[in-house]
Amino acid sequence: MIDITNIQKALIELIEGTIGATRTLTANTLDQAPTSAWKDAAIIKTSYDISFGDMPNNKANPFHVRGNYRLVDVPITILIKKPLSSPVNIADRDTARAGLIYVADQVAQAISFPGNLTQTSGALATNLISGCFQQVSIGKPVEDWDKQLISCELTATAIARVSQAV
Repeated sequence: MIDITNIQKALIELIEGTIGATRTLTANTLDQAPTSAWKDAAIIKTSYDISFGDMPNNKANPFHVRGNYRLVDVPITILIKKPLSSPVNIADRDTARAGLIYVADQVAQAISFPGNLTQTSGALATNLISGCFQQVSIGKPVEDWDKQLISCELTATAIARVSQAV
């Protein structure tokens, strides 16, 4: 059975600067905030939300039905939103874009470094192969100057080893 609990916990801890050995983020760089909160309240700090996609069996499974484990693709999307600190002007817009991409790149480097997501701070295994995500991509910034927000999506996929009854 696929259980994303430890994967999600480790992602949150890594993004918030609690775990990770190399290419980590400084604590308090980002705050977790559900996307629904962004619609109802003002964002005062750069925030993120994690969502998981469909989790198909990985193509490397030759006999996944008969074995005691199988490999599963675990795709994620991390939406990052950055507020603007002042009314919009060209310099503020350029600074906001650059800051957003910088933070997104820090997250990309942290989640893709082998071993950074092997386990949670409580030593609970994520079962991610190599303890990281691969195929990391930072999307084009989306600007909402009326709400004074800029956002981008970071997508990535990991491979998880999933135990199953024989």
